[in-house]
Amino acid sequence: GIKMKPAVVLTVLLGATLLAGSSFNIFGKKDIKDSVYADAFKAWKVAHKKVYATPEEHAFRLKAFTANYLKLEQTKSDKTLTYTVGLNLFADLTEEEFVAKYTGFKGYDSNAGIPYIAKDASRLQQAPLVNWTAVGAVTPVKNQGQCGSCWAFS
Repeated sequence: GIKMKPAVVLTVLLGATLLAGSSFNIFGKKDIKDSVYADAFKAWKVAHKKVYATPEEHAFRLKAFTANYLKLEQTKSDKTLTYTVGLNLFADLTEEEFVAKYTGFKGYDSNAGIPYIAKDASRLQQAPLVNWTAVGAVTPVKNQGQCGSCWAFS
């Protein structure tokens, strides 16, 4: 058979090991992180029964989902918040798409003659916190489709 020096054998084995490892994760941590988002997106699509018509649409929705997931992670890291956040059926939309499709807000009309309360907000005191759902005054949030922001209050 062929005789090789131990140093050559060790170098070949080391190179093969490194090559095998790099084929698993060529781009380092970013690759692992991307797969986390892809896995979360896959689970989210199943939970929300989402199917996209083309690979391009799927890629666009994955990009929007990843951006929203990153915002979600950043928000969750703020321990001073008094509310919770999570993924919902809008997680594959860009902010612009969500605003265009689900809100009826057209902006503040400064000519409406209504005083802007923020000017005097420094004199206001915060009202006591009340969970109106817990005390039975209102029902939990329901989705009313594209009627504007009323789905948040129904």
